[in-house]
Amino acid sequence: YLRSVTNKWTLNSDWLSYEEHKAYESIFTSPYTYLFDVKNNELTPVMCLDKSWTDRTSKNTNKPFNLKLTVTENRKQNILY
Repeated sequence: YLRSVTNKWTLNSDWLSYEEHKAYESIFTSPYTYLFDVKNNELTPVMCLDKSWTDRTSKNTNKPFNLKLTVTENRKQNILY
């Protein structure tokens, strides 16, 4: 039995400033995005599944905010049972 699996992660940032939030915008458009595993010292190529971006400024929000992303691995793993 052969099964194809793709890993998926939901990532949450800490509270962000307006400048930090703006810097993360490139994640949505970058063709090369990697998830770094600090425990195993490995890079995993990922794609960002979230396609919406709200630009935060002091004019459209005065509440703290964080960034929540859903990413999926760029390659499939084949598992043979």
